Amino acid sequence: MYIREFNKDDTLHIKDLLIEIYHDDVCSIGYFKFGNSTSTVKTLVAINRNKIIGVASLWENKIHKDSIYIGIHLLEKFRHKGLGTSLFSQLLEFNHKKQYQCSLWSYNNIGLKFAKKLDFNVMRKTFEPIYDLSLIPKINLLNDLDFCYSINSFASLNNTKFKKSNIISLFKEIYMRNHKFNKVSKLSDSQWDNIIFNNLCPDASFAILKDSKIIALSLMYYGEDNLTLELGLRGVKGEFLFFENNLILTLLDSQFTKCKKENYLFIKDEIDSTDSGAMVVSQLIDLTKISSWNTLIR
Repeated sequence: MYIREFNKDDTLHIKDLLIEIYHDDVCSIGYFKFGNSTSTVKTLVAINRNKIIGVASLWENKIHKDSIYIGIHLLEKFRHKGLGTSLFSQLLEFNHKKQYQCSLWSYNNIGLKFAKKLDFNVMRKTFEPIYDLSLIPKINLLNDLDFCYSINSFASLNNTKFKKSNIISLFKEIYMRNHKFNKVSKLSDSQWDNIIFNNLCPDASFAILKDSKIIALSLMYYGEDNLTLELGLRGVKGEFLFFENNLILTLLDSQFTKCKKENYLFIKDEIDSTDSGAMVVSQLIDLTKISSWNTLIR
């Protein structure tokens, strides 16, 4: 066995290798960047008898430029032989400043054990439940808001003089607060605009306003079919974190009601354990029964 650098003829073999390892796990396969990808820093392959039996790669993300992403994948019968450690050691030569970041499913015990051996620690768990709207329990709102407010859909805000920049400003505040362990790069307002509003469903995205200023929001996006929508970022301004629980539940109640009225059947969600606004939904469903996509850093 030996390790060498990637060449373009390896591409199809690596894709076949990933399918052999992960089968229909499109998340693990799609997450991994290698070879000629514009974001790739370095890719190495492990060879045994002229066959690629392992691959390791470093790549970057334009939104989180302080981290470098890493993935190491080996066929099962070639694990526990020091090959993964050798691949990691060689990749170390190509990164001297940035923190390493990788992601694994919570049920990938072998991968998590290997990452821990390399001094990686779990910093975030991401849950991706799908809600059947007919089974969503009634949301019991707490009466702890001692101020006047209004709930508005983004569609109604678009019909007023309300500035899109106000939404962008709050989105940035919430997003950066939730990514302290993985700092966000400086992006232009047009880039934030694209992140927020591309494929947004304005009728099912809601904001809470106090004194004509947005203090909380919860976004919804069109799904892959006509029966499904996808929940996006939700959160509140920093000075209203004390009321976050009830503000988010109020927004979710409005969103679920609207989705049912429009005859949607399902809502896909993405919940980060580091996101207190998103974690409010744990009052409605048991996240401990759902596998998580774990983010680890070193």
